Amino acid sequence: MRYERGGFPLHVNLHVGTVMSLSATSTGRVFRAFDDQARVAAMLAHQAETNAPEMAARIDEIRARGIERGIDAPSPGVSSMSVPVFDGAQRMELALTAIGPIGSCDVDWNGPLARALKAAARDIAGLLS
Repeated sequence: MRYERGGFPLHVNLHVGTVMSLSATSTGRVFRAFDDQARVAAMLAHQAETNAPEMAARIDEIRARGIERGIDAPSPGVSSMSVPVFDGAQRMELALTAIGPIGSCDVDWNGPLARALKAAARDIAGLLS
């Protein structure tokens, strides 16, 4: 795991090893969408989260887009984007997530941050193949 500090102050306390909610964070929803479903089910049980129909529809949308975002969540004033990284067998190995203050973190589905995250995920996947 690698943690890069950005140039903007952020009012959240994240550190290597932070457990992210599988429903309330873009990172967690990417894992729900792309990780091994047996492992996801075990994590959901541990986090006492449910599989509500609206979450199932959102997970389907994430799979179709290949990227997820959080706006003003899970902390007010904070946005994020997250993408999966797959190995050569198309198994999700990790997620890349960028987090920043609203206003300095462009979370447009096709914006520069989304394109950069997807490109980085492709580059890393190429190294994992």
